[in-house]
Amino acid sequence: MNIQSLMNKVSTGKAERKDKEAEYEEIRKQLKEYFLKFGITDPNPFSSLEDFYGYYNLKLKHWAERRDFVKQMYERVEQAIDNALKKGGRIEIDNKTVQNQKPKILFLAANPKDAVRLRLDEEVREIEQKIMLAQKKDSVDLVNKGAVRIGDLQLYLTQERPYIVHFCGHGTEEGEIILEDILGKARTVPPEALTRLFQSLTDNVHVVLLNACFSLEQARAISQHVDCVIGMSSSIGDEAAIAFGSAFYQALALEKSVKEAFDQGITELMLWSIPEEHIPQLLVRTGVDPSRVFLFQTKSLATRAKVVLVTPRSGDAELVDCGFCKGTGWVHSSTSIFGEKCPVCGGVGKKRV
Repeated sequence: MNIQSLMNKVSTGKAERKDKEAEYEEIRKQLKEYFLKFGITDPNPFSSLEDFYGYYNLKLKHWAERRDFVKQMYERVEQAIDNALKKGGRIEIDNKTVQNQKPKILFLAANPKDAVRLRLDEEVREIEQKIMLAQKKDSVDLVNKGAVRIGDLQLYLTQERPYIVHFCGHGTEEGEIILEDILGKARTVPPEALTRLFQSLTDNVHVVLLNACFSLEQARAISQHVDCVIGMSSSIGDEAAIAFGSAFYQALALEKSVKEAFDQGITELMLWSIPEEHIPQLLVRTGVDPSRVFLFQTKSLATRAKVVLVTPRSGDAELVDCGFCKGTGWVHSSTSIFGEKCPVCGGVGKKRV
């Protein structure tokens, strides 16, 4: 694929990324449409060459590592599609081998020395314990960053590429979260700055939990670009923040959706008679259904894990089932190796077994 060559040239210094950015975006657009046609998940997590450059500059120090990284991303998908186009027959692509990275939760904590002390370590510990009790400790990466400074924010988010960002700390009545400066003193972050930051991270961050007082305004701003964001409508106590957060992640670890996990967090407050169940608020990006957003995509992978391309018989068309939406009775054309699109979901058909 041309995109592999392009990424390798940029990573080894044989091409200037700024000069190749437009070409990269065009190739990625074409590949996404191609993958979508066959129900294949795009294995490339980098929305731009600048994004890719930031990753390999931090993680992959040697050119050989960069070359192998790019090769592994695409070679399974490339080989399977190439075989199908040349030879026909039945080819299976296991998306779980392409997307083998564990989801990551990034905890960002700030407790400036000139602010009221909070039990942030206990909050993170409780969440880790809930995930461990759900037997998912080895299935998710938990990254804990404490005493977060203003200058740390972009670095941590770009370097770690988390699925969930969890901030625990203080917030102001003006809707600003509070981080630290180089001396450990409080520094506020305005909503518009945080919005701009998350706007550049839409490819990997899907859930943000601002477990801080008066963070609803920040959450509302971020939700323009992130699927699901939870903020607090007023001040929230340590006990409530810990109870809500631990129940929320326990539900996610038990493969519940973000909507179900949020509801269980509210229920936990009520079970403990903590009268703050009205404070956490769930906001979603336009067009997103929080009941379909999961930390662990086990259920959806079960129906989309394999893409089956079937060579049709000569002569009459065959009736097949759709392998993705489970629609039945659509016709697999005898004149095309990939068949007609399913009238329900537009996906690729799966032969009836």
